Amino acid sequence: DAGNIGIGTTSPTEKLHISSTTTATLAIQSGSNNAEGSKMRLTEGATYNGGFIHYDGSANALKLGVHAPFNSTLSDDTTVITIPRDTGNVGIGTTAPSSLLHIAENDNGGNAEIILENSFNNTGSSTDETTQIQGRFGGFDGSYIITGKEGDYTTAALRKSFLSFSTRTATTGMGEKMRITSTGNVGIGTTSPSSNSNRNTLTLQGAWGGQLDIMVGSTVHAQFGTDNFSSGQSARVESKDGIVLKTNGNNERMRITSAGNVGIGT
Repeated sequence: DAGNIGIGTTSPTEKLHISSTTTATLAIQSGSNNAEGSKMRLTEGATYNGGFIHYDGSANALKLGVHAPFNSTLSDDTTVITIPRDTGNVGIGTTAPSSLLHIAENDNGGNAEIILENSFNNTGSSTDETTQIQGRFGGFDGSYIITGKEGDYTTAALRKSFLSFSTRTATTGMGEKMRITSTGNVGIGTTSPSSNSNRNTLTLQGAWGGQLDIMVGSTVHAQFGTDNFSSGQSARVESKDGIVLKTNGNNERMRITSAGNVGIGT
């Protein structure tokens, strides 16, 4: 009475209801390998407004797209996602994806943007929510890039965030290695880099302090770090050759040679 059509069922519940005791398959086949190929449209009203699923027999690709509202021109379809048959790669904004997921944006002066959002609606004071990108190998975590909350985001003044980077070691597993705070301070080996009201800081923290190596090729030429390794109490400046101090641009004021001789003004 409802005008429903049943294939494999005597009690169709939709306009077209296909039922099978094994695999229910609907096949739409084009008689030639042309660009129009096989297409299913999902429309509203009497126009082409809506979306479509299309197999392009000429490009050998599955395409998903939309059709602009109030547009009755069939050729004005907009392909959004392309999956080439031969690779299985997914392209968004490109018909020739070169990786598993390839996103392209043709926008002069704009951005090709990916948004990863934790949409938890915080009504309290929670700062536990994060967004996270993971790198994995054989099902095991390899790295994390995490955006976290420093404030609870309930007001503009509390919308503060940090960015952290984590890697895995064989003995301790996953652990945070670097953090950039909302104020721009950077911590390596610490989740709480030191801060200063007038300047940004870089904090290096380890069991015996921290060290900055300056390399040329594979050779360390200068080191800045802590001495007295068990306590890290003393500052250390070390050079492969000598140490030169300059001010006012490139004007040398003091030199310590590799032999330990000190020259001031010479």
